[in-house]
Amino acid sequence: MGGRRLSMFEATGMNGSRMEQAGSTLSRPRTVAVLGATGSVGGSTLDVIARHPDRFRVGAVAARSNWQKLRDICVRFAGDHREKPSVPPA
Repeated sequence: MGGRRLSMFEATGMNGSRMEQAGSTLSRPRTVAVLGATGSVGGSTLDVIARHPDRFRVGAVAARSNWQKLRDICVRFAGDHREKPSVPPA
């Protein structure tokens, strides 16, 4: 069971060029729900989405705490969605 660990792309057989081909065939952006949006992984995910608006859009975000940061995320990624986020009263 030793040896080198494979990346997700190697394990699925998708190298860089095949990833580009797969991404270019999408006719519209994929809608993504980001759970834990105020955490480090959620923040990184949102950064990737922001860098690729032609491929991804935020459909929903959720967080356990830090509602101020969640509000800022909602404003940043509102796009066509202009509903106010539901946050607990201060």
